[in-house]
Amino acid sequence: MGSNNEQNQTRQISSAQAELYAGYEQGTADKLVEIATKFIHSKPVRILDIGGASGYFANLLADTLDGECQIIVVDNMEYDNWKNAKKGVRFVKASIFDVISTFEDNSFDIVFANLVFHHLINETYSSTLAGYASLLEQIKRIIKPDGVLSVYECYYGGFICRNHFAPVVYKLTTSSFPPFTKLAKCFGSKSAGVGVCFLPPPKWEKMYNRIGFRIADKTIVSDRMLKHKLINERFFRYELRKGE
Repeated sequence: MGSNNEQNQTRQISSAQAELYAGYEQGTADKLVEIATKFIHSKPVRILDIGGASGYFANLLADTLDGECQIIVVDNMEYDNWKNAKKGVRFVKASIFDVISTFEDNSFDIVFANLVFHHLINETYSSTLAGYASLLEQIKRIIKPDGVLSVYECYYGGFICRNHFAPVVYKLTTSSFPPFTKLAKCFGSKSAGVGVCFLPPPKWEKMYNRIGFRIADKTIVSDRMLKHKLINERFFRYELRKGE
């Protein structure tokens, strides 16, 4: 596992990319609220939203809960919409790696990580994976015994090496070498030059199991070949509980 210093070297996306991803957030918010309410059996409820962007989802959820909640949104970019926080919502501008250790053990009912893990990019592929593992360990520490971690992620794999494309995508998108950046953009990468690290479901599941999470539910949201027929796109959601 990488050092704390290594894990804190997470690359930051540009403001233009941040606004783009905030738009994605709005497109999934209704479904995420539906998922969240399924997990909530009593109120008030305490929720951590990692990489919550503009807070659209957090505000919508707070409205649904009539403010009987504490929702902490952590993102390393600040959004104009933060000034419109609903009752029960608090925004924190910081790297999740810098603040998660400050939360008490067994203190959250739900932790959300919606399309955020693949943006937590470090200076090497191995240190990126070490950062993922370290963050998951901390999440397991802060969720309550009956709490839940909800992860929504995506993966772009090659047609031939469907589950072994992650290091290639990482290298291609993190490089500042102009031909690589141009190639990444041709394949639709919005993070060319900054980087993404998409892991296939089997690799995520191995990591979850190693850290001590139990997969309570797994949903394949979509699975399709993109129009150039070279890249497979998969979106998937996990409901994770502390292992028994």
